[in-house]
Amino acid sequence: MRHFFALISVLCLGAALAACASPAPIAPGSAEWEVTLVDHSIRPAQLRVPANHLLSLTVKNEDPQAHTLYVLTRSYTSPWDETDRAAVMASLEVPAGASLLWQFTSPQAAGEYDVIAAPPLAEEGMVAVLLVVQPSEPLSP
Repeated sequence: MRHFFALISVLCLGAALAACASPAPIAPGSAEWEVTLVDHSIRPAQLRVPANHLLSLTVKNEDPQAHTLYVLTRSYTSPWDETDRAAVMASLEVPAGASLLWQFTSPQAAGEYDVIAAPPLAEEGMVAVLLVVQPSEPLSP
């Protein structure tokens, strides 16, 4: 009986290590991008993405401070207010020096959606654009 429990323990440990070593598969209809936060800017400044797709953004914060990013359903207007807060479709807080995976579904409607850092950095230009295109359009301009 003791050998049985030892075997089960080894199998569970092996399965856990295998799960950690392999990246999660990307689901059909999803897309991946890398975004870097550096020098109080969002790079690239524009992401061209397909409509109504699961987006996987690896966000790397190279700044010495944490940043909170928001994707808005409308254009951002300064100063930040309750109208902006109500327009947030996705958000992520990225600690200084961290790299996080941010997943959310892109809007169904084609158009430009602002990606901003939490104010006051948005007013200082820490803004990018999520350019949503229909899936039949190319992602490269």
